[in-house]
Amino acid sequence: MQVAVILGAHGIKGQARLKVFIEDPMGLAALNPLTDANGKAWKLKPQNFAKGVLIASIEGLRYRDQIEALKGLKLFVSPSALPDTDEDEFYPYELEGLKALRPDGSLLGEVVNLRDYGAGDLLNVRLAETGKLELFAFTKAVVPEVKVADGYLVIDAPDEIISRDEDGVH
Repeated sequence: MQVAVILGAHGIKGQARLKVFIEDPMGLAALNPLTDANGKAWKLKPQNFAKGVLIASIEGLRYRDQIEALKGLKLFVSPSALPDTDEDEFYPYELEGLKALRPDGSLLGEVVNLRDYGAGDLLNVRLAETGKLELFAFTKAVVPEVKVADGYLVIDAPDEIISRDEDGVH
């Protein structure tokens, strides 16, 4: 599961700016070591978090140009390293591939992913009838039931849904 991406260098002392995708950005250290897509391990030491960006040092890197060379590097953690969730909590990756059912139990589609586009989480669902992708607000009103262990969630879609044209553009 992706937990962060390196945005670039911070200052001249070899610190990195990271966008973090976990609830507690400072808790990233507890997930060390992180890995990149090639399996290389990276150990981060968070320094502070402000304005949506984590400032951290990366073990073995001391210079700004070393960090700049890593710009865009995605960092991952094994799902088994993540803390257990409560019964009504889940990680976004756990929703991928779930059946999306209507309130009457009929198949609406399949969850592609859950994304936060800044104004709140949106479920990206491939509709069973058309194959098109549709976005649904991930709120209790629209998604009243999530049963990860049973492989489905329920979407009580509003009359108007966010739709895309053939190219996937709104």
